Amino acid sequence: MLPFSQTHRNLAKPLSTMQKTIYNIGDNGDVQSGIVPSYTVLSTGGHSGTTLVNTPHYAANTISFDTATKKILDSANLMATFLAGDTIVVRGSDSHDGTYTVATGATAEFLITTEALALDEAAGAYITIYKKTAPSNNAVFDNNTGRMWRRYTTKTEKVGAASYGKLAWYDATLCYTLHPADANLSMDASTKTLKIAGAAVTELNRYHVGDLLEMAGFAVGGAGKNNNRTGGYRVVSVTANGADLDIVLWTGFVVTPVTQTGTTENGTKVISGLSDTSKLRIGMAITGTGVGAASIIASIDSPTQVTGTVNSTANGTVSVTFATLATEAAGGSRSIKIVCRSIYAYIAACNVAGVGGYTDWRPPDDRDMVDIRDMEQPTAAPNSVVFPSWLTDDFIWSATTLPTNTSYALIVYFGSGYMYTYAKTTAFYAALLRGS
Repeated sequence: MLPFSQTHRNLAKPLSTMQKTIYNIGDNGDVQSGIVPSYTVLSTGGHSGTTLVNTPHYAANTISFDTATKKILDSANLMATFLAGDTIVVRGSDSHDGTYTVATGATAEFLITTEALALDEAAGAYITIYKKTAPSNNAVFDNNTGRMWRRYTTKTEKVGAASYGKLAWYDATLCYTLHPADANLSMDASTKTLKIAGAAVTELNRYHVGDLLEMAGFAVGGAGKNNNRTGGYRVVSVTANGADLDIVLWTGFVVTPVTQTGTTENGTKVISGLSDTSKLRIGMAITGTGVGAASIIASIDSPTQVTGTVNSTANGTVSVTFATLATEAAGGSRSIKIVCRSIYAYIAACNVAGVGGYTDWRPPDDRDMVDIRDMEQPTAAPNSVVFPSWLTDDFIWSATTLPTNTSYALIVYFGSGYMYTYAKTTAFYAALLRGS
């Protein structure tokens, strides 16, 4: 196995654009600046073959099963995105958890399976249906940056709504309720445990390792979709604890609170002069002298500045702590949803499955995309031997949110190398990367 850490990166030199032709005096072709790309293809051992990945697609308590017709029915009429030939996985049912092939699909009211169903089952249980795919374990190690790319994008995978590889960045309408609003949810920030009081029997089968959850009603911790590296709170374990249900969450690469020095100004919501905001995210709790009470990060404005939700109460340089979760007692009106048909839900599924033998895949940010473009070729696709069939006829999501409109994220069109922005609810393809 090749070593893997940021120490491989040559931070003193820019990466080459690969553009060697002189189109204009003074351009990159003239000065030949940057590092020449160097890759190692990993396709043997743990990088050979494929891994089965289950991506959440739809969840509801309106799903029933009919043995005579081999139909999985939905009284909410939201089954039309399951198509003939899809492989699906059912979880959370009383009698039908398992893998099925869709024989007849594209109908809102039902799908028909190739396999027989065990017995009639009425609606009522909260059931999640996943699309099962088998992505390649091949990877590519970038010898200059120390990062590792998955060799192929999602283009050929039947994971999206039209049984292709397109997924939303995030779409609130594709987050489905698993726990309706109630006062029985609490959070323990020290153990990152979401507790559902009295739910050990009734809700144990609703939650599964690898799923991305989004919680509403908590002061801190509800907006997992805003974390550019994880997209939500991934389920690590689900355990009955007496009468209660404990769900341990993976909150991302920031596992402990981050304390930095920043500058506040009385009457504003801005904390400036921070050393690094790269591991912060919207929704984090802000505590410290001069920041006011119950503040969370509302926006990340720059590499050194964030904006909170309450006015600062003092002027000057202060020590500020940012925390992913806050300990909150049960109460209020709180709910849980599962994130579906999102690039983050897909990547979480790849990580729990261990694609290529790894559990730390992430979506590339805009800088990663720039590094991999080859601007000397007829298209901007990276090396065609190293990355065969890299997507050039449509867009690939980056993890980078447009700061002026957080409903948008940056996308790259490798047909030309152009970078655009698009609404996060739009479906585009995904690429996977490991490393800082």
